[in-house]
Parts: sequence; C-alpha cells; structure tokens
Amino acid sequence: MFSACFNYTNLTTPARSQGQCEVGVRKVMGATRPQVFGQFISESMVVSLFALAFGYLILEFIAPAFNRTALMSEADVSMQTDAEVVGLFFAFALFIGFLAGLLPSLVLSRFSPLSIMQKLQNVKLFRRVGLRKALIVFQFAISLVFILVLSISWKQIDFSIKENFGADRTDIVNIYLQGNSYEKMANAFSQIPQVKSISATSHLMGTWQDGKDDVRVDIGDEPIGVRDYAVDENFIKNFGLELVAGENFPNNPTQQQEVFAIVNENFLHQFDLGNPQEAVGKSIILGDSTQVAIRGVVKDFLYKPLIYNLEPLLLRYLPGHLNVMNLAVTGTDLPATIAALERTWKEVDKEHAINYQFYDQTVAENFADMKDMAKVVGFIGLLGLVIACLGLLGMAIYSVETKAKEISVRKVVGASATDLIGHLSKGYVMLLLIAILVAVPASYFIGSQMLASFAFSIPLNVWVFLPGVLALVLLGMLIIGSQTVRAALANPVDSLRSE
Repeated sequence: MFSACFNYTNLTTPARSQGQCEVGVRKVMGATRPQVFGQFISESMVVSLFALAFGYLILEFIAPAFNRTALMSEADVSMQTDAEVVGLFFAFALFIGFLAGLLPSLVLSRFSPLSIMQKLQNVKLFRRVGLRKALIVFQFAISLVFILVLSISWKQIDFSIKENFGADRTDIVNIYLQGNSYEKMANAFSQIPQVKSISATSHLMGTWQDGKDDVRVDIGDEPIGVRDYAVDENFIKNFGLELVAGENFPNNPTQQQEVFAIVNENFLHQFDLGNPQEAVGKSIILGDSTQVAIRGVVKDFLYKPLIYNLEPLLLRYLPGHLNVMNLAVTGTDLPATIAALERTWKEVDKEHAINYQFYDQTVAENFADMKDMAKVVGFIGLLGLVIACLGLLGMAIYSVETKAKEISVRKVVGASATDLIGHLSKGYVMLLLIAILVAVPASYFIGSQMLASFAFSIPLNVWVFLPGVLALVLLGMLIIGSQTVRAALANPVDSLRSE
C-alpha cells in the first residue's frame, strides 16, 4: 500500500508541476492555499474511493477461493461484509487517499513545485540514485523477495510431498474401520476382483498421526520413547518394505498377548543392539513390563513427514488395535472400484458411511496449510510486483517525456536508435541490478530460516533463485523497452518544431 501511495505521489507531482498555471490562475482569482490544498487532497481521496470500488470487486472474485483453503477452514475468520466492515473499508480508503495526496497537495499549494521537486530529486541515498529511484529499487527488491521466498516454499513443499511415505502409492485406498472387525471387513473386500492385497495399521504412516511407547532393553535402563504402529502380517509386503534380517509377523489374529516386534535399523543404533542379524531374537521391554522379542529388522525408511528426522521405529502385532485398512487396488477403472468398495461396505455396515481416501491424497493434505500460505504469499507478491511495475512504467514515461528534446537533438546529430535505447535504459537496468543484489541475499536468509524447520530440505543453489530473477529482469526490460523504443523511433521534428 505504501508502494502504491509512493507511485501516486511520484506520478502526480511532476504532472501537476507542468500544469502549474491552473494553480496560478486560481490564486490570482482569490483562492487561498488551504483551498488549493483541499482541491488536490480531495482529488486523491476520490481516486482512492474509486480504487476501493474496484478492489471490492476483486475481493468478491477471490473470496470464494480463499474460503475454500484449509487455512481458512481451521481459522475463525469470516469474509462476510457487514455495515461495520464497509465503514472500515471507507475509512481506510480515505486515509490512504489522504496519505497518497499529502505531498503533491503541499507542494502544489505552495506554488513553487519545480523548486521543491528539484530538492526532492537531489536527495541522494546512493551514488547517482535519488530518492525516487531508491524507492523503485525498494519496491522491486521487496517484490523479488516475495517471489523467491514463494519459489523456495513451493519447491520444498513439492519435495516433501514426493519424498513422503505413501506419496507414490496412488493405488492404495485407506478405509477407516470405524469400530468394525478387521477380519470381517478384510474377508468382504477380498471378494472384489479389483482389490489386489489388503493390510491394516493402527494409524497412517507419513502423516501427523502419532503413537509412542517407552522402550528399554533391561529393566534397570532409562525408558526411551519410540514411535510405534500396530500392523498386521500383510503390511510390510503391501508397502514394499525391505526386511534386512529376521522374518515377518505370523498370522495370529486370536493372539492374546504381545510376543513379537519388528524394528528399523535406526532402532538398533539407538539401543545398541548390534547389527540386524545379531538383534533378531533379542528381548526388549515395552511400556511398564511387556517383554517381546525382535522378530525382524526393516531397512530404514522415512515414515514421518520430512519435518522429522529419521527416528527409531517399532512395529507391533496387535490385532485389536487396527483402525485403518490399506487396500491395494487396480487402476484400470477407479470409479467402478470405488463403487464396488462402497457397495461392499454397506452390506457389512449399514450404520456408518464408508470413510476412505487414497494414500497420495492423504499425504498431500499434510501440507495443505503450507500450500495455502504459499498461495497467499504469492498473491501478495504478485500485487507488489504489479505495483512496482506501474511505478517503473510511470518513471520511464516521465523520463522519456522530459528528455524528448534531448533525444531529438541526439538523433539529429547522428545517434542511432540502438544508441538512444542504450542511453535511456542503462539507468533503469542499474536499478533492477541493485534490486536483485538486495533481494537475493535477503531471500537466501529468509529461505534458510524456513528450511531449518525441515529435517530434509532442498539445497539453496542458483537454480532456486534464477527463475525468479530472470522473470523480474524480463518484466523490467519489457516495461523499460516499451518506452525507450518508442522514444528512440519517434520523429525528432515533433519535439523540435517549437524551438
């Protein structure tokens, strides 16, 4: 919003300065300085109110999509516009109009705009960079930071989803048992030809769902919390996990007491149990006093979202704790398969509706909030970039118009169109380069802080930043080129006719 205010000030003041005769005539006719100030500040507020009307139309267009995000569903936020909200809209629009028009109104009402603008332009923040150019650099730097941070976020989210457990299992349908017998449901679903294999678990891997129990090797050891999952004898095969030692659970649905456990390689390192072959058969204590034998060791795999480090894993054979079925189905005709699953469920359970979801969709929902936040950041960054481009366009137009006679003289004495384009563009190209030099380190720092929350993250190399930088350069060059080429190809007679 401050960028938009600056653009309004930057474009209005020089335009009004060239038409200062209006102010002179009004003062000759008796207008006072407050009256002239009031005229220009009112015009600014009217422009802001027109912008409010246009902005409200944009709000009505994007609000439905915004309300559908997971971010909004979890937040207690209403997008409804009542009288109080509309009143706040008007108050904010009037404030912005006053803020944007304040400097032009003060300058023009004093009736010495040229000298004041000269003083403003002569404020140097960097070598050969005045206040206006510095603010343009600031606008583009902020916009580029938004773009680069969005790029980093999106690439990390995409990486996290692809590497997440279950992300590649588009053929796995998870069905919640809702209190039904797993054996009964498995027998019913196994009659469907499209169902290739069935397994079950207490809660889904690769999600934020958690389970943990204390583990010790000896009764006198300090217990260590380990993430655990109850699974059946088909789970390891159904998901293609690799047993590096030992064997799978036996099929014993009537088991009364827990006897075996399967662990990962990281578990062996944590509890100093030796290599996988040595660990098989050793006893561990779960909870207060449940003693089980290690029946097998699975190769390490990422069973939690990538925010977590690879941790010890405990797979337990507890038939009474299975809550979710994992059905591997054929992908030839998914609608027909889902219809068959729904019919079978209704035949067994007439009280509850089937609750199912494909595994890859479940994984994608892990990062729904992050995706929504990235979309919001991207939308804000896009608005900032558009505003910065408008500011650059305004500066380029004003610069070309004020140098029209200089360009014409250069052309008459032999300067080529290429020379003129280079002469007019070099200053703005430098502004873009300064913006890039400011934005890239800032984006790297912000991106590093964001990625620090992930145990496994993407590398921040040049390929992460290059697309956003090239997009900014291309956009800036198109804006600058549209005006410099027009000026370079203009007929010099049009500018020198009055000389």
